[in-house]
Amino acid sequence: MDASPAENGSVRSLKAPLLAEALQNLPPDRRVVIIDMGPLRSATLKRLSEWRCRIDILNLWNDAPATASSETRDPQRIVDEFEETLPAQAGEQADLVLCWTYLNYFSIEQIRSLMRPLRPRLRPGGQIHALIDSAAGDMPAIPRALIIDSEWALSWPPSEASRRPTPRHTSDGLQGCFPDFTLERTLLLANGQKELLLTRRGNAP
Repeated sequence: MDASPAENGSVRSLKAPLLAEALQNLPPDRRVVIIDMGPLRSATLKRLSEWRCRIDILNLWNDAPATASSETRDPQRIVDEFEETLPAQAGEQADLVLCWTYLNYFSIEQIRSLMRPLRPRLRPGGQIHALIDSAAGDMPAIPRALIIDSEWALSWPPSEASRRPTPRHTSDGLQGCFPDFTLERTLLLANGQKELLLTRRGNAP
């Protein structure tokens, strides 16, 4: 797959091969469960409609306390309230968690706390996908509104002018947040972000 970024009017697009692989490997013969850490995006929902699936939308950043602006969300408060905001599991285990760029906005310890109630919800063989800002010195002050387009690429509107320093989480540091997962693959994308795909250990049912 071509991993080079492209411009389409005011929208930017980037191939994310590991994300495309994770989605295309979802089982077609049963209902699947996807946990999306971002807000509701109609284009992404449309792209996922070819599966019979349940999608839990967490809206992790935008559903933070309304007393704070998007750029001044308190990551620790999000972590502290995260378990209470998770939708009911309803007897189903997830096949895939879409983290988008959200892990960049939390410390390693906060990521570990976020994942603690989330990990048991994934079935053995279930996967977590994330994009890590590992090259640039700064990044958007709030997570980008990424969507999956018709070409299996990630698309987003122009970045806000406001920026913040990039934490540059390492693969080894992140691996410690997922003690029962294997870091399946990593891939450096053309825009400097690192794509991560983790798989929960154990025998899939």
